[in-house]
Amino acid sequence: MEIIQESVSCLSLAQAISEASRCLYCWHPPCVLSCPTGIEIPKFIKRIETEDMRGAAAVILKDNILGGTCGRVCPVEELCEKACVLNQLEQRPVSIGKLQRFAIDSFLTHHHFKPRVKLPSKQKVAIIGSGPAGLSCAATLAKAGIEACIFEKKELPGGLSTYCIPSFREPLEVALREVEEIQNLGVEIQTKKELGRDIELEGLLKEFEAVFLATGLSGSPRLGMAHEEYFLDALQFLSLAKLNPLSLSFCKHIVIIGLGNSAIDCALVAKKIIKANVSIIYRKRLEESPAYPAEIEKLMKETINIQTQSTVTAAVIEENRLIGVYCSQLDDPGCFDKRRRLKEKKEFFLPVDLVVRATGQQKPFWLQKMHIELDEKGFIKVNEKYETSVPRVYAGGDCIRTHGLFSTVHAVEDGKRAAFYIAQSFQKKVFV
Repeated sequence: MEIIQESVSCLSLAQAISEASRCLYCWHPPCVLSCPTGIEIPKFIKRIETEDMRGAAAVILKDNILGGTCGRVCPVEELCEKACVLNQLEQRPVSIGKLQRFAIDSFLTHHHFKPRVKLPSKQKVAIIGSGPAGLSCAATLAKAGIEACIFEKKELPGGLSTYCIPSFREPLEVALREVEEIQNLGVEIQTKKELGRDIELEGLLKEFEAVFLATGLSGSPRLGMAHEEYFLDALQFLSLAKLNPLSLSFCKHIVIIGLGNSAIDCALVAKKIIKANVSIIYRKRLEESPAYPAEIEKLMKETINIQTQSTVTAAVIEENRLIGVYCSQLDDPGCFDKRRRLKEKKEFFLPVDLVVRATGQQKPFWLQKMHIELDEKGFIKVNEKYETSVPRVYAGGDCIRTHGLFSTVHAVEDGKRAAFYIAQSFQKKVFV
């Protein structure tokens, strides 16, 4: 398989300065208000315009330690760039995401993170999960002189950035480079350590002054049909496609179930990296998709078969191999009554080598065994200080998010704020 380059190329210095010069430097910049981590966007853009890349990176990293990742994967069309005042003037918004990526990439080409405060301190915090929330929490604590140790169940750190974000959006080396820089701050990362299997919460509370849970969520729930063992969950598929794409080289026809952001990532990966013929099966109408409009637009540019108001009803297996699926087109497109929508009419067959289940993520089962209070939807319940019902145990990221927009940048902010309140409980000062 060919090596896939990032789909959005990095700006040249001349392009970056030119783009930065378009910023109006608003007195009350709405782009800053729309950034979940509150980056002073006009300030770092001004640094770029004056060719001060180190200063630009410093402005970004003060508020978002994963500025390089977020410059690539943030839904800027829904956040900062959507708020840019140039939109009101019927002009193209400033390319804030590209400028942020340019500033961080330029900085990390010649510099590395360094500990600001001498370690170790008397306080130690255990962090479960090395995704964006865990890394952000650990880095913020480390910068405040508090020892942070991350426990990661997988072989590599970095969470979704390492395993699941498609390489054409964020290459593996970019994700691992940011992890390495955070380790340079003094953060320890222990991999292949899973909560509930290798370590227990009670034991961590004896060794550490606080625990931050940044566990994320598990894969998509099973559909409950025969032969589902031949399907892959969206996270499994994205992980294989990023770390071991040759293992999927047998796939000539792939069906994706779902039409959210993860499903679209799966479809684009199947098309661009696996080089397969791709079909999407979605039980609702296109306009009911929870995906960002910009992601839908990317999907539409590809020749991908999208079957809306349809469901997969049966898998066909021959000689211990998946060869196809039967699908049903739902009746009465305009009806919002779920029972009526599920009334099946037209059946069709799709030849397929692999089905990917991308129908949302479920809560980890072990949460129910930890005696931590959950909300009515099964997410970890926290207060405004990210404290759970168990004293000295905090949580953030996907495992607490019940509604609204949520992406990498929101997880970064969760980790940063949780670190602030953890440090506050130690009577330390952290700038958030």
